[in-house]
Amino acid sequence: MTIPRVFVAVPSIGRSPLFAALLDVLWVDPVVEWLTVWDNSVEQAGAAQATRQAESWADPTRVDVFGWPNPRNLSRMWLAAQHEATAVGATHLVCLNDDITLTAERGHPVGEWVANHDACNLGLSCPSYLTPHVPPDTHRMVFGTYRDAGLAGFAWCLTLAGAPEIDEQFEWWGGDDDLVWSQATTDPPRAVGIIGATRVAHPCAETTAHTVAWTHTARNDDRARLHAKWGRTW
Repeated sequence: MTIPRVFVAVPSIGRSPLFAALLDVLWVDPVVEWLTVWDNSVEQAGAAQATRQAESWADPTRVDVFGWPNPRNLSRMWLAAQHEATAVGATHLVCLNDDITLTAERGHPVGEWVANHDACNLGLSCPSYLTPHVPPDTHRMVFGTYRDAGLAGFAWCLTLAGAPEIDEQFEWWGGDDDLVWSQATTDPPRAVGIIGATRVAHPCAETTAHTVAWTHTARNDDRARLHAKWGRTW
């Protein structure tokens, strides 16, 4: 059995209380070998403070800190993480928002998540989260994203071997849809699922707020890009 070697990537928008707590969880998890943080400290000082904490806890050869790309593009950060994770020999890429919490039934959240991900032979997965219709501890296959009780783009794990390359054209909300749909294009197709033993909470409304002009434009642009690529959108 291959021992997981996990590369974690966290784009941060400065929500330092949750971010610092998430980093505490990540750095004591034995399967997490590398951590990349994108820090928008030019706009939000909190992220910079939490990032400095991460650097002080960790081996600096295993922590990379970058500024956000200009123009902003979430999928471009995901793609850079996929390339770097592959280059260093990681087996899995885990991408997390900085405004989430991870818990597990036992042990370390990422370690338990990845173990169940592999046991279910998944190419792509996310932890369980509360929905009105699905018990939170159920392992289940999904074919869509969070908007349809499927994969949560704010916390996902990708098996790197044989993975399709992340498409960097999607700026904001379209990247997770494209990520899910692209798993079916491989030979053989890769399964996508939700892992019941690890749980994610996403309490911060800022990420999904519709009032920020940039996110509104990016969301609409991503809908057009998805339709052009797949003939469908969310």
